[in-house]
Amino acid sequence: MKIAESAFWGVSVVSFFYALDKLDDTFVKLLPVLFVWGLSGLIVSVFLVKDMKVFWAGVIFSGSIVVALPLLLNDFFSDKEQQVFKVSIRHKHHEHSRSRASAEVEFGGIEKNVTAVDNEQVDTSSYILLTVSKGYLGYYLMKDTKFVKD
Repeated sequence: MKIAESAFWGVSVVSFFYALDKLDDTFVKLLPVLFVWGLSGLIVSVFLVKDMKVFWAGVIFSGSIVVALPLLLNDFFSDKEQQVFKVSIRHKHHEHSRSRASAEVEFGGIEKNVTAVDNEQVDTSSYILLTVSKGYLGYYLMKDTKFVKD
């Protein structure tokens, strides 16, 4: 039983970090994803997690499996053809002690923050060239970004 439990926690942790990484690159509405993540994590944890000390960790990590699988399918079977779009910068966020400089863009009705090298790159740019490919499930994946001056 220990091997199965260790394997479950291992897959859960890998899924957690994979889901966080892919959510940054996928144009998908975040609220429904977080709802599914939490609900599925609660359901799984009620049946699998016996120790209440790790119950909430179980909710977070086991729910990430349910989120990571569709993100993996969307990415793995995505179109190999990439498209480039010129997207206007909606808001600029400057570098602070814990956050990097970024610019907020909207693509397909979804808002995303695109990380910049520094404040100067954000300040001197007026739009971003966004290279995307369409995922298997229909959600666009951000493949490359380039900050461009006017």
